Parts: sequence; structure tokens; C-alpha cells
Amino acid sequence: MNRQELVKKIENGDYPNYHIRKINDLKTPVSNPDDTENNNLD
Repeated sequence: MNRQELVKKIENGDYPNYHIRKINDLKTPVSNPDDTENNNLD
């Protein structure tokens, strides 16, 4: 699956632990933050 297909699936609710951010005007899939601080970006 390419990035665009994944973005569509996330937008359709198929991957509830992910959301979309626009980075440099490009829709980018990112995982939702969780309570474990050592795997989240600062």
C-alpha cells in the first residue's frame, strides 16, 4: 500500500490509532501519541 492509500484508509477510520498531519503541504500518516513517553517524539 502506498502513502496515499494509507492516508485514505486512516481518513475513513480504518486505522483508529493513526491520524493525518500536513507536512510541507503533503498529507502524512502519523501514529497517535500514547502514555509511554519513551516511544513518543519530543
